[in-house]
Amino acid sequence: QLLTPGRFLPGETYRKGHDTLDVWFDSGTSWTTLLDREDSRRADMYLEGGDQHRGWFQSSLLTSIAATGRAPFKTVVPHGFVLDEAGRKMSKSVGNVVEPERIVRGGKDLAKEPAYGVDVLRAWVAQSDYTKDVHIGDATVGELTGSSTSSRVQQDVDC
Repeated sequence: QLLTPGRFLPGETYRKGHDTLDVWFDSGTSWTTLLDREDSRRADMYLEGGDQHRGWFQSSLLTSIAATGRAPFKTVVPHGFVLDEAGRKMSKSVGNVVEPERIVRGGKDLAKEPAYGVDVLRAWVAQSDYTKDVHIGDATVGELTGSSTSSRVQQDVDC
């Protein structure tokens, strides 16, 4: 029992649930896999989307503190998400997913969806702040194509 009798609210009737469990409980107790190690180390880092502060991060923290008295991780690193150019979450059903392969190799119709190459995709990743949401789409890739070409020309001239 994690909830001691002194923690119950007066006048409230509590009953044990048999069919429901918090959706995050399963992943929130993943830290228990570290208990089998001799030194019972904590994870150095939990890396997950910023939306997990009230999900996986919190359920991991609460279950670990309740069971062991300490956090299951040394630090939490939340990351942003990749959104379309309108700032919407990418979704197959909406049809706004930007496939990295299409950026690199182009689409079925190369006149409409040209191949930009892997360097443009790498440039986009390199200039992105992983802690914030980032946008990608045709306009973003087009801007990168111009800056990627000019930086390559400049590097050739400087060498």
